[in-house]
Amino acid sequence: MKRAQQLLCSSDVSIDEISLATDFADTAHFHRAFRKIIGLFPAVWRIEKKR
Repeated sequence: MKRAQQLLCSSDVSIDEISLATDFADTAHFHRAFRKIIGLFPAVWRIEKKR
């Protein structure tokens, strides 16, 4: 999940591409796992961190 967080903060790569790059089977699984661990959906987390 740390790698996903790094990519979300430091690039404009799509969340679909990040989910594939971090070895998730599909984007939905990535969204669920990210929210369970971090507490926010990836897109929301990205917006909050870029502020």
